[in-house]
Amino acid sequence: MGWEVGLAKHIGGRGEQQDHVGTSLTEDSAYGLLALADGMGGHRGGALASRLVVQTAQGFWSKLTPGAWDPGLVLTDICGEAYRRIVDEGQKHQLDPHSTCVLVLLEPTRASWAHVGDSRCYHLRGGKVLS
Repeated sequence: MGWEVGLAKHIGGRGEQQDHVGTSLTEDSAYGLLALADGMGGHRGGALASRLVVQTAQGFWSKLTPGAWDPGLVLTDICGEAYRRIVDEGQKHQLDPHSTCVLVLLEPTRASWAHVGDSRCYHLRGGKVLS
C-alpha cells in the first residue's frame, strides 16, 4: 500500500507565515515521514523555530532505513534534536523562538505520530474522527 499526501498553507490575517510543512516518502510511497510545525507568534522567531523542526525531521529521514526503526524512538529523537537546534539558534540570534509540531511516521500497515504543543493529528475513517 502506498500513502497519498497532500498539503496546503494559508497565511490568514498575519503578517508573516510561521507554518512549515515537510513530506518525505520512499519512492514507492510505502514509508514516509510528515512534519508540520507552527511557529508561536507571541515569540520572536516563530518562523525560524518551525522551519528548524521541519529541517530536523527531514535530516533524520535522510539517515533512516525505512522500516528498520522504533517509531517511538525516532519521533522522540526528532523532537529532542529540534528543540536543541531551536534553543541554539535563538541564543545565537537573540530571539525567543518557539514552535508546536506534529510528526507522523508512515509504514505500510500503520502510522505513528507525536505532537508537541497544541498542533494535533486526527485519524479519520468514513468521515469520523477515530483518535
